[in-house]
Amino acid sequence: MIEYHAQLGGFLYWILIKFGRTKLSDEQADKNRRRNLFFLWFINIIFVLIVTVFLIYPIYS
Repeated sequence: MIEYHAQLGGFLYWILIKFGRTKLSDEQADKNRRRNLFFLWFINIIFVLIVTVFLIYPIYS
């Protein structure tokens, strides 16, 4: 399961940061696994903050 998340993080990094200028297989290589997992974690935190601010906070205020 961790490999799936590492590849998903590499794909998101490739789309959002590299804009498709490099090979996807290079971005999803084992040498970039830690970066990809960190990037996926970062994207998840931003998503949770957006959901909290725009959807949950107005309901309880």
